[in-house]
Amino acid sequence: MKLISRGIVDRVGDEVTTLAPGDKVVVSFQTACGTCRYCQKKLSSFCERTNNSSLMASMYGQRDAGKSYPLTRVL
Repeated sequence: MKLISRGIVDRVGDEVTTLAPGDKVVVSFQTACGTCRYCQKKLSSFCERTNNSSLMASMYGQRDAGKSYPLTRVL
């Protein structure tokens, strides 16, 4: 099973400047705010604003996925 969504841009809006028809694209399954400290470092999987997790809160005492990173590396 493949988990990557990909395609080719068919058309873009008038204000789109980073894509053009015919460009190959990959759609990320992650959501990210783009402005927190992790997103600014291109670590969107640790986004403090969009990856909140009640599981993380129960396991590590907080809800932000990114703050558990040092702990999960040690484990």
